[in-house]
Amino acid sequence: MSAISSQTQTALLLPSVGASFELQQIPIPQAGSGEILVKNYAAGLNPIDYKTQEVGFHVVREFPAILGFEGAGIVSAVGAGVTHLKEGDRIAYQGVASNKGRSFQQWVVTPADWAFKLPDSMSFDTAAALPIAFLAAVIGTYQPPPHGLGIATPWSASGRSAHAGSPIVVLGGTSNVGQYAIQLARLAGFGTIITTASPRNSPLLQALGATHVLDRSLSIEALTGEVEKITGEKKVLHVFDAVGIAETQQAALAIVSEGGKVLTTNPPQVKASEGSGKQILFVMGALMMPQHQAFGKEFLSVWASLFESGDIKASTVEVVSGGLNGVETALKQLKTISGKKLVVRPFETDV
Repeated sequence: MSAISSQTQTALLLPSVGASFELQQIPIPQAGSGEILVKNYAAGLNPIDYKTQEVGFHVVREFPAILGFEGAGIVSAVGAGVTHLKEGDRIAYQGVASNKGRSFQQWVVTPADWAFKLPDSMSFDTAAALPIAFLAAVIGTYQPPPHGLGIATPWSASGRSAHAGSPIVVLGGTSNVGQYAIQLARLAGFGTIITTASPRNSPLLQALGATHVLDRSLSIEALTGEVEKITGEKKVLHVFDAVGIAETQQAALAIVSEGGKVLTTNPPQVKASEGSGKQILFVMGALMMPQHQAFGKEFLSVWASLFESGDIKASTVEVVSGGLNGVETALKQLKTISGKKLVVRPFETDV
């Protein structure tokens, strides 16, 4: 149980775009109808945090702003109408479009319908690193166009053999989204899973399910040639671009066969040639978005079993020391690392 002994909490606020973060004492929010109050034991760090700090993000409309778009903790109170969760439940959540729902603070209010109820074996640190990267991979893989690649889910009838023998390419395999995309491709039965990464990360990605790891430094022409050597006459109808910059989007369109689909994690900066039948799609990985809600309810009923069974392995997590005091430095570190997630523990903040 998570009793509240104070009416205030420690939070990390961004006064304005381009400013440095500041620790402040603010009121603990209250759960409204359909919401839960969460004692926030861990918060995940993501590129969107430093991008918001540096140049802004359209979802963050109020300043001073609390950032942090994923976290995990214990339900401390439930609002009216919440029946499927109770005080003491362990959950993870995605940060929503208001200060009270973001994770760089000690207490968070979030919609109950989109909370991930955690398996007993999963730590808060691991869980806090899931909602952004894992959901981007899940939605981008399973939702039909224009929101995803439309690949069969592993919990559907024949879903694990629907793509048997087919090739798929995942650009940016060492990224957290890429690691999950590789594993989801393996669960879908793809016979050839090609990814790009630094050669030193090949063992990690092969353990997750990649059959071929190509050097990420290859030119688009060289990369396309290597993919063609591997796939032969088989069409590449699915490419997951987990990097999402203009160069990788161009590479993805060069690799994908006519009539195929490219899924990218950032808005497309390039277009498919007219008449090619190729599609370039953009994933917005939030279950609470109207276009994802029906799928989200189905997914939340099965997601934990994917980890409990060992079908999916969570990304490596590194806990940043200092609680919320460590966020500013950690966001700089985030720009230079790959293959793991950074999390902070808000209740370890010294004030």
